[in-house]
Amino acid sequence: MEHETIRYRRLFILFGVVCVGCLILIIQLIRIQLIHHLSFTEASVKQRQKIYFNQKVQGSFYDRNLRLLRGLVTARYLMVIPGEYPSGLTKKVLKIMSPDFQRAFMKKKGKDLWIYHRELSQAQQDAICRLRSPYFQVVEGLTTRQSTGNLAWHILGMNRSNANLSGLEASFKSFLHHRYSVQTVFSVVDGLQSPIPGLGLRLRSSVARHGVVLTLDARYQQVIENIMDREKVNGAVVMLDVKNGQILAMASRPVVQLDRIADSLGSSEKPFLNRAIAAYYPGSVFKLVILCAGLDSGFITGQEEYDDPGYFQAGERKWPCTTSKGGGHGRISLTDALAYSCNPVFIQLVIDMKPERVLDYAEKLGMGLPANIGLQNESYGHLPSGIGLTLGEQANLALGQQCISTTPLQIASMIQTIANDGLRIKPTLVQGVIDNDGSVQVFEKPQAERVLSEETARKIQQMMAAVTRYGTGTEAQISEGAAGKTGTAQVGNDQRLPDHAWFAGFAPLKNPRYAVVVFCEKGGFGGKTAAPLFKEIMENVNKIAD
Repeated sequence: MEHETIRYRRLFILFGVVCVGCLILIIQLIRIQLIHHLSFTEASVKQRQKIYFNQKVQGSFYDRNLRLLRGLVTARYLMVIPGEYPSGLTKKVLKIMSPDFQRAFMKKKGKDLWIYHRELSQAQQDAICRLRSPYFQVVEGLTTRQSTGNLAWHILGMNRSNANLSGLEASFKSFLHHRYSVQTVFSVVDGLQSPIPGLGLRLRSSVARHGVVLTLDARYQQVIENIMDREKVNGAVVMLDVKNGQILAMASRPVVQLDRIADSLGSSEKPFLNRAIAAYYPGSVFKLVILCAGLDSGFITGQEEYDDPGYFQAGERKWPCTTSKGGGHGRISLTDALAYSCNPVFIQLVIDMKPERVLDYAEKLGMGLPANIGLQNESYGHLPSGIGLTLGEQANLALGQQCISTTPLQIASMIQTIANDGLRIKPTLVQGVIDNDGSVQVFEKPQAERVLSEETARKIQQMMAAVTRYGTGTEAQISEGAAGKTGTAQVGNDQRLPDHAWFAGFAPLKNPRYAVVVFCEKGGFGGKTAAPLFKEIMENVNKIAD
């Protein structure tokens, strides 16, 4: 009886072990078939594939209308097929390609089919095609490439390697690099990993339309850059939407030559510098800040008249009125003083009001602080405290020639505030992002801030209209009406260097839509250099807008 019990116990244990084993097997089958079937399927597929080219492509940049600024485009690569190369063919190909390709070729020569990972230039493509060789062929693939014609290059920045990122490429590195498209070139192979004859190469793409959506309008950006290139302008142009502060266009020149990076790095013209967010003396454009401070604080009404003897004197130094041909304007209204950019009147205003009041309004208008639009190296500019300035320093401050420096973007924000009846909206460059599923996430928009009273802003708008109607900025006038302020600023203490030229204005006159700043580095007089560019830009933009 005892032996019988032991036998049954052993059978029961054996049965239990078998049941547990079967249960584990069933669980494993369920895990393989239902939970991890995709990974196992992928692994089995990979065993039947030989990959020659696996390209991870980063996200794209789009303008406000979802036009592609930089992103997925078709590129061409060199495919090398092993074989008995005809005499001289290898030398011809190596001469066409870069030293980097030569090193890769010598390493892989004769081993297997492979694809060189760097995209071909048009000249290289043409040269390879002319060889008509079955061993060296051009194949298509996807890549993230520089925008056509370097459009908005200083905004988008460098994207050639992770070590040299700049602009928005650097700011959105994490987003763009962790959400990417993949393209693979492969062949189907047998058990010995040899390509199956007749099936050829295959292409597999996983393309996602993710990326960053900017406030730029590519059409306006192209107009501005074309004009700057044609006129050979070194400097910057910034265009803001008056109603919401969004940056519609922002260009800087000179621009980096992508086919000659080394030359650009060593250039004295600093093509990597984004001049739209670099700080300079604002020149007489700063007189608008003086008007804002005086009118909005109630220190002046705008109806006053002033005496202009032709100069302002402090000690032995004289600051001339450069638009009155030496004799002064005599008795002059505040509107005419702005229209003719009368230096003595505005110097006296700063002295009477005290610099602290003027500089307080400069800060309210966005000077002395970065706009934080998402770009690295955006300058703060410089605002002094105003306390303890000598009479001469106060005079230079009134003319935007000393103590203070501003960026073209900061000046554009001031113009937007004036044109928007005193409501300032911080400039924005990025609207939002597009995720892999195509959904758009719009960033929170900045709130409008009352910086000037509507009455003050309207008065200054009319005074600025006088500048383009009969003053120093007549060459900026357009048929729809425009208003603005010219500026001419010394580069530094060296009087031999040409002055910087400014024009800051808005258009149309009656219902302002665009706030535009034109800055011409060492361009001479603002009314002669920058103002005509403003006019041409606005005329072309109005054609597009209509």
